[in-house]
Amino acid sequence: MGQGDAMYELGKYYLTNNDDPENNAEAIQWLTGAAQRGRIEAIFLLAEMYLYGTKDIAKDENHALHWYEKATRLGSTEAQHQTAAMYAQGTGTKIDNKQAWMWLTIAGNNNPWIEKDALRCLMSEQDIQDAEQTAANCKRLLRI
Repeated sequence: MGQGDAMYELGKYYLTNNDDPENNAEAIQWLTGAAQRGRIEAIFLLAEMYLYGTKDIAKDENHALHWYEKATRLGSTEAQHQTAAMYAQGTGTKIDNKQAWMWLTIAGNNNPWIEKDALRCLMSEQDIQDAEQTAANCKRLLRI
């Protein structure tokens, strides 16, 4: 078990034993450490916590997007779908249909939160081509 794995397990432990507010702060600290070491489950969990807010974490959509984007670059299809939706809806960022299309393309197009045809109607053919080219470049560079 690597350091990131151990940190993730500790973070989960403190989250599930959260009768004490200090446990929640401890959980966030361990999960952040695990996320910074590339543990994708920790990254995704932090993103979800920031997206929806918790008792101890204020809702922060911009911070959620930061963590989702980190997970996307590690190949998380679920995070790629969520990132696409956030760009399409302007959650945590300004609406950016090209970014949404790019992440939708990378994730494989079957996004539960975005109607692809509706998004296509908002974009020019050139924007779609640009987004698809950027997606291809990202997949190649990130090896996802």
